Parts: sequence; structure tokens; C-alpha cells
Amino acid sequence: MKRFSEQLHKKSESLYLKVDEKRALEERLVSYMEYHPLASDRKVKTIVEQSWADPVVRVINLNNLKLWQWTGATMAILLLVVPYVAEKAVPGDMLYAVKVNFNEEVRSTLALSPYDKVVWETERLNRRIAEARLLASEGKMTEELGNSVAEAVLVHSENAKKEIEHLKQTDEDGAVLASIQLDTTIDVQSTALMSEVQSSSTESVMAVRLVDVLAKTQESDQELESVLPSRERLVGQVESETTRAYELLDSIKSYATLEEQLDIKTSS
Repeated sequence: MKRFSEQLHKKSESLYLKVDEKRALEERLVSYMEYHPLASDRKVKTIVEQSWADPVVRVINLNNLKLWQWTGATMAILLLVVPYVAEKAVPGDMLYAVKVNFNEEVRSTLALSPYDKVVWETERLNRRIAEARLLASEGKMTEELGNSVAEAVLVHSENAKKEIEHLKQTDEDGAVLASIQLDTTIDVQSTALMSEVQSSSTESVMAVRLVDVLAKTQESDQELESVLPSRERLVGQVESETTRAYELLDSIKSYATLEEQLDIKTSS
């Protein structure tokens, strides 16, 4: 009997079904399965079906889904709303660090050329002085805040000068124009602060300090002071700044009085 089974097994290994025989066998099996389906109570559930059938697991999965939804909404608020609100922050506010260390640093990375970086550092210098003047006018300026503002003004000025040095290697006209813009900004801010020193005792202490800081930043490169940019670059820069000035003037017409607008025009 054992020998017969061995012979049968050996013989079966040498037998192969033809293509049409395989197809016919497959059709018979499928037909049998269709007419004799497996009972529902005998079906084997997958691991996922078994886990979802468990009410505890289902509750945990739903809670995780809600957690991810709330997390996504919170991240969207943090990335969109908080930076926008932080733009109005001043030194001492909770969101001021977001304004300086996130918003402004992101804008710094968007300034690709050395000239754009000088313009942005000059704008940051203007921001720090405007914040200091606002705090001083509201009586909120402290010695600690004054030190941080003075340090920030020096840092932005030094950063601008470094970028001017880099720009001088490739575009001397651009370096001269950037230096003129920085020096002009410092002169305008110094003049405005000096007027506050003479007219307001509340803001005079901070104004005097900022004037001293700005005086230190005006120790500019003598080589650039003796060089003039080309006429084409100078005319183009003047036209650009004039257009920007008119755009800024138009933007304040909705809330500035006629007297204030006239004062801006005459002072500029």
C-alpha cells in the first residue's frame, strides 16, 4: 500500500493540465462557490474588522481622529493668525518675540539681493525707533526696554553696513545708493527725535538716547561718501522713491486730516 501511494504521488508529479482543462476546472470551482456560498457565521473577519467591531477600539480611533483635526486647526491658527496679530506688538508685549524672531526673520530670508537686505535692515531700524517713540509717548518705556531698543538699532545698522560692503564688491552704484538710503533714514530719524527733545519732557530722555545711538551709526565709510552713483541709477532710484511716497500718502488719506497731509507734503 505504501509503495502504491509513492507510485501514485510520483506519477502525479508528471501530470499537467492543459490550458483549456485549467480554465474548465476554474469555471467549475467558481460556479460551485456561487451556488454554495459560505455561511455568514463562518466567515473569518479581518484584523481591521475585528478591531472596529470592538466598541473600545472604535471610541479610541474616533477620539484620535478628532485629536488630529483639532491639532490641525490649532496649527493653522498659530501659523496664520498669530503672526498677523504679532505685527502690532511692541517691546514688552507677549507676541513681540514672534514679530521680531519669526515674522521679520522670514522677511529677511525673502530679501535675496544685498541691496534688498540693506533696505530691509533699514526698515527694521525704522520699526525699532517707531516702537520706542510709541512706548515713550504712552509712558511705558523702561530702562530695560530702552537698552533693548538701542541695541537693536545698532544691530540693524551694522547689518545694513555689512551688506553694503558685500554689495560694493559687485555693484558699486547700488552700494552708494544703499548707503545714501541708510544715512538719509538716520538723518530723518535724528531730526525728528531732536524735535521731540525740545518739545516734550516725557519723551526727551528716550529721544536723547536714540539720538546718541544714531550718531554712532553715522560713522559711515568715507570711501562711499566721496563716490556718486551713475546718473541713470540715481534718476531711477529717485523715481522709485517718489512713486512709493505718493502711494504711502494715498494710503493715509482715509484717516489723516487735510492739515496733517499738508504737513507731510511740506516736510517731505
